[in-house]
Amino acid sequence: MGIKIHGHLFKPIESGRPCHMLWRVYGSRQAFGRENGRLAPMPATWEFVTEFNLKQSRGKYGFPDFELEPTIATNTDGWKFYNLVPVDGEGKEIWHKDNELTLPADLPEEFEGELDVGSWLLWNMEDKGLIAPGQLHD
Repeated sequence: MGIKIHGHLFKPIESGRPCHMLWRVYGSRQAFGRENGRLAPMPATWEFVTEFNLKQSRGKYGFPDFELEPTIATNTDGWKFYNLVPVDGEGKEIWHKDNELTLPADLPEEFEGELDVGSWLLWNMEDKGLIAPGQLHD
């Protein structure tokens, strides 16, 4: 059973700068342990999962609702990581290093059942130590 991730509206940081309208989601079923003990996706194992277009209205952009299977942090079969990849106007995918995302099955409960794209991205930043613990719920 998949986890519904609710859409999220945002205003571009730089006014007048084009926003990537097409986004692809890739997943990796293979992982290895890093020196710091964290799992990481095995290089060159990304598989296409889905894609979607952002919605645009009144100067704001929005991710649509979409559904993904939860990630699994064990050696069992299943998705281990996801990666949201924007596609530029020429059709080129823009991959960012260390941009992998996890989606634990119990994550929606942390957000009272309503997980949106922004909260999912911020939760992953907190999980990786990129933002201080507790900032997410302030």
